[in-house]
Amino acid sequence: GKVVRDKPTRPFSPQQTGKIEQSHRRTGKCFDSRCFSTIEILYKTHKRNFSWYNNIVHRTLEFHSPNQVVVEFFLAHSA
Repeated sequence: GKVVRDKPTRPFSPQQTGKIEQSHRRTGKCFDSRCFSTIEILYKTHKRNFSWYNNIVHRTLEFHSPNQVVVEFFLAHSA
């Protein structure tokens, strides 16, 4: 089967360190303290967290959501 390996990377700036820590706190609140009785519940929780993250605006993306950035990119490059 497939094996997931952790590949640590260093942030490029203190701001990124803060963002990484904030992301880990959010993920921890969502997943670390819970016991999932089924894989479906785990999947549903992950999907909800993933959707939330990709639909909120981020200052580093000039106050766009990741989904907005992807849509704008493809609109700009689909000629």
